[in-house]
Amino acid sequence: MEKLMNFLKDEEGAGFTEYALLIAFVALIVVFGATYFGGKLGDFFADVGDAFDNPGAKLPPWTEPTHGVN
Repeated sequence: MEKLMNFLKDEEGAGFTEYALLIAFVALIVVFGATYFGGKLGDFFADVGDAFDNPGAKLPPWTEPTHGVN
C-alpha cells in the first residue's frame, strides 16, 4: 500500500501528462477550425487563384481595400 501511495504522490510524470493534454486540446481546436472554416477557406483560396489566373478581373468586394477610399 505504501508503494501505491508513493506512486500517486510522485509528480515526475506530470509534465508529460500536461503536454499530452495540451497537444490533444490544440488538435481538437485545429479539427474544429478546419471543419467550421474549411469551406470558407476553400472559397477564399479559389478566389485568390482566380485573381492570379485573370489579373484584370474584378475581385470580390471583401478583398477591396477600404482605407483612403471615399
